[in-house]
Amino acid sequence: LDPMVRVLQRQLQLPPPPGEALELEMLIAALRAVACTAPLQDGLRRCSVCGAAFATPLRMRDHLGGRRHCTAVAMQFSSEKGLSSSPIDREEASKIFESYSTVPLSRCRPEPPDVALVKLKNEGLLNREQQSGKRTGRELCQLRFCFGCQRSWCLGITGSYIGSQEGSGRDLF
Repeated sequence: LDPMVRVLQRQLQLPPPPGEALELEMLIAALRAVACTAPLQDGLRRCSVCGAAFATPLRMRDHLGGRRHCTAVAMQFSSEKGLSSSPIDREEASKIFESYSTVPLSRCRPEPPDVALVKLKNEGLLNREQQSGKRTGRELCQLRFCFGCQRSWCLGITGSYIGSQEGSGRDLF
């Protein structure tokens, strides 16, 4: 019961006193500055740090640098370590963000189709056809995945077989 009590205490905390509000805002600003360089596991759609959920995993990167996420990280840090009146430098903010955001998010397991969607986006395969109507060879392919055998394959626009990947289902390509 002790871990559950600590979680409830963190969630039900009162807002900080006026003197601490400025220090908390400085910490949030420092965390937002380092969030853009933090590593992120492909395919996550739900944030285990602040509870945000997204329709697509492509929104998660923007969420990490957002106010809601950085406020949750700052509140967790301040409840465990307390706030200091000295300004927080970039290196210290990076360590805080890694401990309270990157590490917990790295323990989450994304769904295989979400990982595939992010990989397709990163490789430029989600771009629309050019205005002229010509195919560029980088159009969206149809992704198929079998949860029973953890095997995925990709069919091109013409229905031709492009490739497959066996394994854990985490890295599809």
